[in-house]
Amino acid sequence: MEKIYYETAKVVGNNIKTLRKAYGFTQQDLADLSGLGRRTICNYEAGKSLPNMECVCKLCKTFNIKVGVLFNENLKVSTKHEVKVTIKI
Repeated sequence: MEKIYYETAKVVGNNIKTLRKAYGFTQQDLADLSGLGRRTICNYEAGKSLPNMECVCKLCKTFNIKVGVLFNENLKVSTKHEVKVTIKI
């Protein structure tokens, strides 16, 4: 269970960082827009913790994405207007 948590935290953290940078946000910008703390954003991006469902919803609303996108390990972002998810079969 710990391995799955760690891997998921890394995927989600990388996706938050990728989306944040694509939108041109600093960690503080994202914290202010989402209503979360900057340290919380930092911990998510570092893979130190996973956001709970309330925080996931706030982040998804801020980025205008569906929840599944945040957890997808194949996220590709070229601009804030172009978020692509590749599904492995």
